[in-house]
This record gives sequence, structure tokens and C-alpha cells, in this order.
Amino acid sequence: MKKSMFDAYLNRLKLLIAWEKCRDPYVGLRIAEVGFKPPYLQCVDYEMIALAVLRLLMKYAYNTKFEYGKFTIGYVMKIPTGAVAYTIGTPISLNDKSGNVVPNVDVYAKILKLLIQKADDYDKALLSGIFIRIYLRGMQDKEVPLSSDEMDAIILQLMNVGIDGCREPQEVEAMDRKSRYPNHIPALKPTTKERRPFIVADMETVLINNVHVPYVAGFIALRSGEDIGEYSDDGFVKYFSEDSCFFIDEFKDRSDHMLFIFLEYLAMVTAQNQIQTIYFHNFSRFDGILLMKYYASYPDKGYTIKPLMRNLKLYELSVYMGKKRLFRLRDSYTLLLSSLATLAKTLCPQLGSKGSIPHDEVRVSNLMDLREQLLDYMI
Repeated sequence: MKKSMFDAYLNRLKLLIAWEKCRDPYVGLRIAEVGFKPPYLQCVDYEMIALAVLRLLMKYAYNTKFEYGKFTIGYVMKIPTGAVAYTIGTPISLNDKSGNVVPNVDVYAKILKLLIQKADDYDKALLSGIFIRIYLRGMQDKEVPLSSDEMDAIILQLMNVGIDGCREPQEVEAMDRKSRYPNHIPALKPTTKERRPFIVADMETVLINNVHVPYVAGFIALRSGEDIGEYSDDGFVKYFSEDSCFFIDEFKDRSDHMLFIFLEYLAMVTAQNQIQTIYFHNFSRFDGILLMKYYASYPDKGYTIKPLMRNLKLYELSVYMGKKRLFRLRDSYTLLLSSLATLAKTLCPQLGSKGSIPHDEVRVSNLMDLREQLLDYMI
């Protein structure tokens, strides 16, 4: 690569960089990140991405003393609802074949091969950032000074060799790392003994082409010390899709309209009553999936969602408007491991049984005829 082309790449990259940061979550792990501003980088700009990765390595890995190191590369890809971050490949050794801690041709060649593969996979997808996770053994705090010009000169030398410089695959060593992060979601420690108000909610769906589509949604706000048996039906907020059939023709549009009003009113009630938590029973495997799909399908509504997942299970879905969290949706089944019918018999038999409806007989065509029965079941 000619120096004039390298300088052009470098200047363009510097114009796109919005921020850069590095942090050490625990001893032996360093995470270096760079964020891009519009018009962002595309996955097909693999030479530019490689340059950005090499600059992070020079500044935050090779500018540090260590015995052995390896790293992974991650993309932060722009999507309609925001961005998604993920690691794009297996670890790459930072040491050369003799074990020396120096920038080497094989490192650059492996980076370039991986980025070319991802360019084929994602083509012109936009990247709002990239990050590298650097695992270092025997890392010392003392920094080895490298000037900006020295780093650029080393990078240019590596990029001049090109991808053909990659010889036999280099074995990447396993490293024993003690993470300060648990392998499970820890229990929250209570900050107060006061019993806070919360909301319980539910949705019912009808199958259309083997896809669950909601037709009713409702909730009730509960406070400590109140007898739920004394609540009237007016205390239950409920929305029925077919109530808008006179001005919305398509059932899917009626369902979306119902969910929009339901969620908007939830946001208002939680704000007015200082309620943060809303429980759905079996939220992880049913209601949560439907609500995530709704929020992701309508980014124009202005909401941002942050799911908390572990082992493919959705534990919580936090909903934001801008930087403000409106509420968090959780699964009561993770706290009370029984069906609602069983819980009704064992915890509050005075309220009667859960009730039932002929789910298999519910169709879009008879929703209005079954309206009262369906709303009673929801309550």
C-alpha cells in the first residue's frame, strides 16, 4: 500500500471517529472501543476497519507490557431500532510464532481475512462502532511509550505486506481468567423494607397462520395493604382489539392499535403512581416475545428497549423514552413456579378459580360475539 493511500485512509478514518475509550473490567481483560459518526463505516470497508482495529491494538495492547495476549473483534451494527453489538470471530494471538510480544504480519493477515469474510456476509451494512476484547497474561501497568507517528509507521509496514503474509495457522493458547461477573443473574438486594406498588398484566391471542396475534390486553395496579377481593371490575384496565373494528379494517392493524394504547396508558399510570415494575405470568416464553416484536417493529413510536436475557430466557424488558426508563416488564413465573390455576387455588382460594375459555374455538370472526366472556376471563 502506498503511503499516499494509507494517509487517505487514515484521514478519512479520523474524520469518522466520534469517540474512543478503553476500560479494564478486571485484571487480564481490556476492552477498547471506537464509535463512528454519520455516514459511518460499511462492512465492505474492510481496509478501513482493519486500520481502526490495528490502531486500537497499537494504542491499548502493544503499548502495554504483557507475557501473552489474544483478542477478539466485535462490530456494533446499526439497525432500525438502534444498534446491536456482537463478536465476529474466534480469538487471534497477539504474539508472533516465536512468542514475542510484537506487532506481526500474521495478526494483520488474520484480521483482514476475517473482515473480508464479514464484508461478504453483511455487504453494505452500517457500523456505528467496533470494539476489541484483549485478554492479557502477565500484564503490567507500566506503559511502553509509542508516539502517534511510530504507531502509524508500524501499521503501514504491516499493511504493505498484505494478506499473503499469513503462513500456517497459529495456535491460540487457552487462558485461565477469573471474571468478576457471575454466570447467573444474582438476586437483587432490597434497598427498602417498604412494599412498593406494582402492576400485573396479561394478554390473550388468536392464531393466524400459526402466528399469535393479541386481541385483548389489560392490567391492574396493586398496592400493599389493599384487599384485591374488594376491587371492582372498574379497577381493571382492559383494551379489546375489536372495539376499533368500525374505523380500522384489518385485524392486525386493530391489534397493533390496541397494543399502542395499552402501552401508552401503562406508561402514564406508572409515571403518575411511581410504579416501576409490571409482571406478566410466563412473560419469558410468551408475552415478552410478543411485546419485544411489537417494540422492534415500530421504532417510530420513540421507545427504546433493553432486554435482560440469560440462557435464551427473557427475564426482564426495560422500556425507555429517550434516556428515561418508563417501566420494566418481568416474569412472575420466575418467582412463583406454578400455573395461574394452581396459584389461584393455593394462594387466594377466596377469589375463586382462574376460569377458562374455549381457546381452540376463538377466531377473529367470533371475537366480537365472545367479547364479554373474553373480558371476564381476562379479569
